[in-house]
Amino acid sequence: TPLTLIDSEAVEVAIHFKEGHGLSIGDQVQHRGIVVGEVTAVDLDAEFDGVTVQVRLAASAGRLARAGTQFWIERPTVSAAQVRGLDTLVGGRYIAVSPGPMDGAEVTEFDGLQDAPAGELPEGGLEIVLEATTRGGLRRGVPVVYRGLPIGRVFSVGLASDSATID
Repeated sequence: TPLTLIDSEAVEVAIHFKEGHGLSIGDQVQHRGIVVGEVTAVDLDAEFDGVTVQVRLAASAGRLARAGTQFWIERPTVSAAQVRGLDTLVGGRYIAVSPGPMDGAEVTEFDGLQDAPAGELPEGGLEIVLEATTRGGLRRGVPVVYRGLPIGRVFSVGLASDSATID
């Protein structure tokens, strides 16, 4: 256990995931490649439909425990849309964190994401929702190309609210 995490000012949070993906006690919590915490416990939920991961955040990273913060398990992913998490093949899995807004309320329980977030809309960017009758192989993270130049990315693919089309 790193000395910074033994600190009495460390913040304890619980993160609920559908899958544990091999997490174990002592695995790291990282933000931008910097260790900001560690896993202190991994347990099955009471209903056996997920896992609860207890995490201790260092005092310097305690402000991450606020509404809007996102946690996900970083693991290797290779697809036509992206290659990410290859460092976990050697160094092991870890929990990645993306902080919520600075004015968010302090919270200690989070629902973890199944996959890493697709990213944020860049300043001045435009979000467009397209409708189609079939998915056509589109996946989150696939580049949008115009005349051979990438101009954007697919953020999500799912059923429309009326379940008649794909958005």
